Amino acid sequence: MKRVLLFVFLLFSFAVYAGELEDAVAEYNGGSYEKAFQLFSGLCGQGNSIACAYLGDMYFNGEYVAQDRAKSLGLFIQSCANGVASACASAGDSYYFEYGTSKNVDASVDYYSRACSGGIGYTCYNMGYLSETGEEIEKNPENAAAFYEKGCGLNYGKACAGLAFMYEKGNVFKQSYSEAIKYYEKACSNNNAAACRFKGNLLYQGKGTSTDKPEYAKALEMYNRACDGKDGMGCRFAAEMYFENLGVKINYPLMKEKYEKGCEYADAESCYQLGLKSQSGDGVKKDVSLAFTFMNLACTLDHYNGCYLAGNLAYDETLGFVINHNTAMTMYTKACDNNVSMACNNLGHMYDNARGVAKDSKKALALYQKSCDMGNELACYNLAVNLLEEQPYNAEHKQQAFKIFEDGCNGTRSESCTNLAYMYAEGILAEQDYFKAFKYYNRSCDMGNGLSCNMVGNMYQEGRGTRADITKAFKLYEKSCNLSYGSGCNNLAIAYADGNGVKVNRIKAKQLFGKACDLKEQKGCDNYKSMK
Repeated sequence: MKRVLLFVFLLFSFAVYAGELEDAVAEYNGGSYEKAFQLFSGLCGQGNSIACAYLGDMYFNGEYVAQDRAKSLGLFIQSCANGVASACASAGDSYYFEYGTSKNVDASVDYYSRACSGGIGYTCYNMGYLSETGEEIEKNPENAAAFYEKGCGLNYGKACAGLAFMYEKGNVFKQSYSEAIKYYEKACSNNNAAACRFKGNLLYQGKGTSTDKPEYAKALEMYNRACDGKDGMGCRFAAEMYFENLGVKINYPLMKEKYEKGCEYADAESCYQLGLKSQSGDGVKKDVSLAFTFMNLACTLDHYNGCYLAGNLAYDETLGFVINHNTAMTMYTKACDNNVSMACNNLGHMYDNARGVAKDSKKALALYQKSCDMGNELACYNLAVNLLEEQPYNAEHKQQAFKIFEDGCNGTRSESCTNLAYMYAEGILAEQDYFKAFKYYNRSCDMGNGLSCNMVGNMYQEGRGTRADITKAFKLYEKSCNLSYGSGCNNLAIAYADGNGVKVNRIKAKQLFGKACDLKEQKGCDNYKSMK
């Protein structure tokens, strides 16, 4: 607490001490704390309450003397009683934030009220906020509005913003976007950067404008003012406008600059968006190293999707970044602990497959279960697969796996339908039923699963679970091959070679055997070699 405001006298004048006090203040502001302490002590002992307030600051901050906030509070109370409004504010802070005393909201309110009456703007805002929220004192929106008006009249930006918000939402005052814009502007002009952004939001939405239509250029101006005031969200909103081509021309360099500023000013979403764009090359040069840097920064700022995507970069070799399983585990763990379901699934995958850690099936199951409980169908599928493979045999867990496959198939997981079909076809945990197997393979194929399309083709060809139909079998093998499933290509090639459902075409057959081989289907390689 430093005396950066002019002192306001409620009761007394101390002109008689003016020269000595000015000398003491000059010593203090110049950093000569020992001399300042001696002068303030002498003046305070003679009854100069401003000097006592400064002395309180020195005890509060531990300047020259050992920090003693209980003593500083006593000096603030003494000065406040003698009319020093800023000392009342400091006493209010001490009681509210537990500086040298236990928390006492009633005492804090008393001192803030005195300070507000004495012209200390931030205490008017504090009283307005406490009265508006009703979290610690009786809720009284009318009193809140009065305190905000007082604080705004003292040019305290947050108080003007509080008043603007009341007009915007129609709390106490009749809703008026134009009045909200007026007070947001005053708040913005009094160094409240967030208020610049709030005004920008209204202009962007066309609320309170002269035409009741969006004024994008003016909104961008306000977002830039917010950004200049180190409001990270303001920087981000400006970046988005430079990217969207909405009312302003696309400008990727400025977009990047604003996102970087937003990230610098601790807006996690700015870091995250810049990470996404650096990974995809959308508006900036593609750079996975930078993508990781920004995702990591987002994670540091508790953007948990940023943690998850940083983990992906460190774990998935296909993304082009340096693999580091320890980093991936750290990132996934933080994201999973904060309920990012895919992070829990991937962490489970690490334990399941001994990627960077010793294999631990129990931990993998627990993590898959956690992710599944959050509605992640992939994790549910992985959980079911692990429950089926679990040893020793656990009948309850096997049935749980069967139920998970049913639920997944009813959702969007084609693999769940495939497994369910296989279990019916083989009579695993259910009575063998080719008709149900056919049904579920079909459903999976409709979801784009090449393996299942191949199996439906087999069932049409063999007449299992459906009438034999070689033409339909051919079409299913063709679909399976188009979905890059090697066995489907091999079966399609056989159809061309033998004329099953299609005219014989050995040249086409050899091409398809080659494709099957390229898709790592060994039978395709063997058949390709044997073709003349």
